[in-house]
Amino acid sequence: MEKKYILLFVLFGVFQIANAQSTYYYYYNEKIFIDIDKDRVAVNQSIKNNNFAAYIDKYESVSEGIEIRNRTYVTTTDPQAQARINLKHYYVELKTKSTVQGNQATYMAFVNTLNGNSNITKASPCYKTLEGNPLGLTNNFYVKLKPQTSQAVLYNLAQTHNLEVLGKDKYSANLYILSSTKNNPLNALEYANLFYETGLFEISEPEFVFHLSTASDGIGNEESSKDVSLTNKNTLLSPNDPLYANQWGLKNTGQHGGNVGMDINIESAWNITKGANVKIAVFDHGFEMDHPDLAGNVIGIGFDAETMTPGAKVRGRHGTPIAGIIGAVQNNNNGMSGVAPESDILPISMRIRFQTIGQICSGFNWARAVDGGNADVINCSWTGYTESAILNTAIIQAMTLGRNGKGSVVVFCSGNISTNFPYGNGVGHPGYIHPNIIVVGAMSPCAERKTFIPVVSCDGEVNWGSRFGTTLDVMAPGVKIVGTDNRHSVDLAQLYQYDPLLEQYQYDENSDYVLNFNGSSSAAPQVAGIAALILSVNPCLTSKQVGDIIEQTARKVGNYSYVTTTGRPNGTWNSEMGYGLVDAHAAVLMAQNMHSATLDLYVKDSPADLGVEPNIVTPILWTSDDIWIRNQQDGVMTHQNPVYQSSVPNYVKVRIINKSCVASTGIEQLKLYWAKASSSLSWPNPWNGGVLHPTTGATMGNVVGTQNIPVILPGEEVVLEFPWVVPNPALYGEQDPWHFCLLTKIISVNDSMTFPEVNNNLNANVGKNNNIAWKNVTVINVEPNASGTQISGAIAVGNPFPGIKKYSLTFKADNPETGKKIFEDAEVKIKLSSNLLEAWRRGGKQVFNLRTTKDENILIVDGDNAMLKNVTFNANQIATMSLTFNFLTKEATDKNKYIYHVIQKDDQGAVFGGETYDIRKQTRNLFFANAGGDKEVDFNQAIAIYAEDINEPAEYNWYDSEGNLIYQGKELQIANAVADRYKLEVISTVDGFKDYTEVKVKIKPSTLETISPNPAINTVTVDYKLNEVTSAYLMVIGYYGSNGTSNNYILDVNSNETTFDVSNYPTGFYTVALVCDGQITDAKTLIKQ
Repeated sequence: MEKKYILLFVLFGVFQIANAQSTYYYYYNEKIFIDIDKDRVAVNQSIKNNNFAAYIDKYESVSEGIEIRNRTYVTTTDPQAQARINLKHYYVELKTKSTVQGNQATYMAFVNTLNGNSNITKASPCYKTLEGNPLGLTNNFYVKLKPQTSQAVLYNLAQTHNLEVLGKDKYSANLYILSSTKNNPLNALEYANLFYETGLFEISEPEFVFHLSTASDGIGNEESSKDVSLTNKNTLLSPNDPLYANQWGLKNTGQHGGNVGMDINIESAWNITKGANVKIAVFDHGFEMDHPDLAGNVIGIGFDAETMTPGAKVRGRHGTPIAGIIGAVQNNNNGMSGVAPESDILPISMRIRFQTIGQICSGFNWARAVDGGNADVINCSWTGYTESAILNTAIIQAMTLGRNGKGSVVVFCSGNISTNFPYGNGVGHPGYIHPNIIVVGAMSPCAERKTFIPVVSCDGEVNWGSRFGTTLDVMAPGVKIVGTDNRHSVDLAQLYQYDPLLEQYQYDENSDYVLNFNGSSSAAPQVAGIAALILSVNPCLTSKQVGDIIEQTARKVGNYSYVTTTGRPNGTWNSEMGYGLVDAHAAVLMAQNMHSATLDLYVKDSPADLGVEPNIVTPILWTSDDIWIRNQQDGVMTHQNPVYQSSVPNYVKVRIINKSCVASTGIEQLKLYWAKASSSLSWPNPWNGGVLHPTTGATMGNVVGTQNIPVILPGEEVVLEFPWVVPNPALYGEQDPWHFCLLTKIISVNDSMTFPEVNNNLNANVGKNNNIAWKNVTVINVEPNASGTQISGAIAVGNPFPGIKKYSLTFKADNPETGKKIFEDAEVKIKLSSNLLEAWRRGGKQVFNLRTTKDENILIVDGDNAMLKNVTFNANQIATMSLTFNFLTKEATDKNKYIYHVIQKDDQGAVFGGETYDIRKQTRNLFFANAGGDKEVDFNQAIAIYAEDINEPAEYNWYDSEGNLIYQGKELQIANAVADRYKLEVISTVDGFKDYTEVKVKIKPSTLETISPNPAINTVTVDYKLNEVTSAYLMVIGYYGSNGTSNNYILDVNSNETTFDVSNYPTGFYTVALVCDGQITDAKTLIKQ
């Protein structure tokens, strides 16, 4: 049955490929579209130097050649594969002539012609990304089995297609390399797609040949780089390296017009450590291991990724400067100083610009392997431009499996952008593939991101800039950087030929150093050096912790706006500068403070918390992300409000980290407590059950449980799970949802409290001791059409002490917070319990940025840092308040998460406790309140005002101009209209969204209705309408033929008609004016005959 299943998928895959209109490969389950590159043809061959003379009319040149040694790199038990282990595989690319590039048929005909050559194993098309970046293609592809797919399935499928399984990658689980030949109808890319589309494999990816790029702007003018004066300009006693005065990145004294002090602050760090006993792998061109400024720090013979064998080579000029920036020997009266001048450096060599994906992976695999480089830090000053799941795997394994499970620190440069390297501003691949990679951009001497035309940074160079974007982490100096240089002259014509014999080149004493090694290539190794300094004082840190330290201690330099950003937990961040300029001294100090030779377990108070006591990096201590609740066992890490079910538990998860250099014993314990959410929680009560609800008598807190903590190795972590049956909300007489606070304590004789716990000051206890952590967060889920929607949450406030005490309650948005704050997007309503209202009254009802309403118990937030001041609580008093969040449709934005804090402070301004609201908003279709336009009516007229239906469940509330609620419903009936304003409030009962509109009711002006008869001889009757007036009269004024006659007639305001005699009026024209409360409101003409 299994074989039939496979064949069905195979046939389906062939049909798809045959009918495909676009070329692509699979990056996990995503299709990455690429184009055939008719400028080049990929040639896989069995001999080193094939003769292509027969095709001279079809191609212009042959690229450098590389040998692919996958057969010797894999492990296999297949006798046939073992017998072929010594078969050679060479790869070149032919640059085609324009006659071949004209159309696809001509191009493919040339590919097929090449496959007729007996020495060619497989000729295939070359490809390019949609941006035009080149991709070569070998005849191999990689396949990673899914857990449920057996090796036998892979071999059977390979046999079906006459493909050879070379073997299994010895560093990656379930990863195999397969090979095709010209006898196979498809190329490696097409077979990789076919295998993936069977659904049997986690990864199936062709072995591309990457044309990678170094991320340096070259090494400047080569002649000027040799003209280096070794005069010691340094006035400091140490270091005595002659070029130290030129190393502005280490000590900026204003070189190149820079800002004094804008450097990596290295000298103070050197007073603590210089990186001894830390190994840094330089994964690059390789470097001159016998260079006089490097040799003292070189360890081992390195590794050559091209041949996949130990013994690094020098394959270009890019690696030697980087090695010097990291680890040049200090105080040897020679050249320069490295950032980590006592570290061990080892080379991993590759060509960079022409390398298979498998060769690159082999470098990472060797670097992290215990029987390989066993590197603590891996520096990569190069970038690519297309995704590879195989490369991702190798890098991630280095960061997780290296250093015996603590992870090798991987540093990548961000890449450069220039007129000759227009790959866009985003960080280069593969720096962005994982958050634990440290991505470094290049900074000028003036604390600017290195930029070029049209904006040029202060260094004056105009031809390149440093790439930036959402995955940039930090900045380091990257302009006019001093580096060691190859001492052997380099024949550029031979440099990239296969197996260059660099050892035969002659020594050139004038090219030992370079003064202007530019680009993010020179920035990244400075951060790699800082990582080595960190690990030298605290070798127990994980790779992630090293990155956290570097990011948290970075300086916010330059004229940039650093803001809190989602996914960036280590401080404020900017897309051009990351977390800022790295600070070696601050980073080393933080690493020292985190180091513990004795057991030190902790639960994080915040993502930025590295366990240092006291915690000074977390302003709000009750929002630990490492304590979270799930309503069921689903493995999700997002915190939920606990849900009461009489016998079904919720699950509390707690993450515990071992930040020390010793393993825990397995007898340590974690104790978990609950309490009703409150800003006035103390210690040890109510956590031990010593406080009861003032009216119902229900306990306000208790112990959830105690668990043994399993053995945790240094740098590792574990998550414990506590089942918890939530107390019945009915026990607390709840009207608004009132959730719970959680408290954890690590109990250990080997890891006791650093600071003695203080009764009645929980906030201080948490801040001073990393054994204690706290979660007091209410989730507000604003979800349209969802049963779990909650737009309000209650908390307790009060005074846990025996005497009267005064407190303030502050309401503030997270600081800083991206986008509009919650009180700008929503109406935030605070409802006080009766005893809280009384406590506020006792203190004088003082407020800041809070608006009172007709209901004395309800206030509306009008701005940030709103405050109830001088709230005077009686002894041991417990009160409550609830916050409701109604989003306003007219203020709606795409923002979907808000954080809002309630902070209780004592009368000295010290934080006592608090509650945080995590407000999560979903996108919804918006509605708007509509009650028609303003209305003009007669005084005391009966009218109706209608609210337009919003076509979803809603409340329609009407308020008068004094803010009084006068009606609830769609149709507002007014029996006797007067001039007024009426506010309509429409609230969706689905998710609390609301909108307001206002209707003005205006009273029509008083008018003259009719004058009759007109013309008149004897008497005139005037009909009038008076609206909301206290006095009125008619004023009759003659103006034509009337001899200026003028008379007034007082009107009865309760009538609508009057008659007066005009028989004595002279013949002519008269104006009859209606005067109400002293103002003329209407007039008509009267003709007297």
